[in-house]
Amino acid sequence: MEENGYLILKKQYLLRGWKGLEHGLIDGESRQAVFFPANVYDTLKMCNGRFEADSPIFVGRKEHLKAFSEHGLIESLDEPGMLLFKQEYKKYENRYIQMVHWSMTGHCNYRCRHCYMSAPRAILPEPDTEECIRIIDEIASCGIRLISLTGGEALIRKDFLFLVDYMLEKGIRIIMIMSNGALV
Repeated sequence: MEENGYLILKKQYLLRGWKGLEHGLIDGESRQAVFFPANVYDTLKMCNGRFEADSPIFVGRKEHLKAFSEHGLIESLDEPGMLLFKQEYKKYENRYIQMVHWSMTGHCNYRCRHCYMSAPRAILPEPDTEECIRIIDEIASCGIRLISLTGGEALIRKDFLFLVDYMLEKGIRIIMIMSNGALV
């Protein structure tokens, strides 16, 4: 890290908090979360492009800055800058939940003896597209950024690709799709 210039959080990182874990940093690429002690996090929040490295605001916080720099969390700007809107601190009212496992449908294109579902005639009705959008919105509003999808057979849904695109638009990363593979 240069000892001059305006310090700013790198663009891939998001400042987030949840009930009971208020000082989180999310890597927007990997979706991994790291939590800090309050005093360290306060220093990180000051790396917003408005303060130079030699600013009095960082007195007593040089070790924090050094660690941030060594871990690639911050960078220097020649002129004042500002965090992107998506990087700014946001606190969710719920507890931290890293991932959701969602059974999108009980329907399947097979009827395997070993299957625990009652497919292909699922007992519960399948949520329609509007209900799925509401579910995705709720997942995103809780700060959950990882999801795995299953069914029955998730790929049997006619709106599957639309829903995948919607999840991606909401910043939700799909880490797994469990499928029998017949519809791939």
